[in-house]
Amino acid sequence: GSCSLAMEPGKDRHSSGPEPENEQLLYCGWCESDPVGSSSISRYERGSPNMIFNSDGSHQLRGWTSLSGVAWQIEDSDLPIFNSRTNFVSSFQWCTMVQGVNLRKFVVHPSDICVEVSAKYMARTDCPSVFELVSCILDSEGRILSSFSSGVLSAPADYWDGVRHVFEPTDGAHFALVVARGKDQRFWRGNFGSKVSRLSVRVLFDESVTDQRDIIYPEAFENLTEDKDTLL
Repeated sequence: GSCSLAMEPGKDRHSSGPEPENEQLLYCGWCESDPVGSSSISRYERGSPNMIFNSDGSHQLRGWTSLSGVAWQIEDSDLPIFNSRTNFVSSFQWCTMVQGVNLRKFVVHPSDICVEVSAKYMARTDCPSVFELVSCILDSEGRILSSFSSGVLSAPADYWDGVRHVFEPTDGAHFALVVARGKDQRFWRGNFGSKVSRLSVRVLFDESVTDQRDIIYPEAFENLTEDKDTLL
């Protein structure tokens, strides 16, 4: 057998550590034991590419709308995760940013699909911090049909933790909204708060799907750019 968690092409095993080639996937039960005992990691399921533009800050803040007086900033990652070399970092007050995804741009029948929303988050070693992931499924008029909040999570130092939610098929689904919130807990001036990367919105496929074109428009994922056709 092999590990069912996401793996980079050409690899058959996960590896952990601070080097860029390592993935910071510290919870892989197949490859190695869990050194921190967390149960929050979720199994990677078959699905579409990510519909979020700029999931890791590699395009600065493009694609995201700030909802707070103090904005998320970008930094080079001390612990790169997969191919992401940058991440968003928060400050001494709540930093809140949001991105909307027009599901009808990517999905054939948005009311019939499961939508997975997820993110990776962590803290510095010298300043405790917190993080929250909020998401909603909206109709064409912007009315909330279904919502999720992770609650305020303590961000772990020195490794990326994960948070994930799956929205079941929702009649009238048109948009998916993702909100990332974070701050430090010592009120330090500067950017010493929680970090977030790999923000993601995907469509999940079950085993009965043999042709992805029955579910998504693959061409919509090519050269993903900032989407102006949302409610934001």
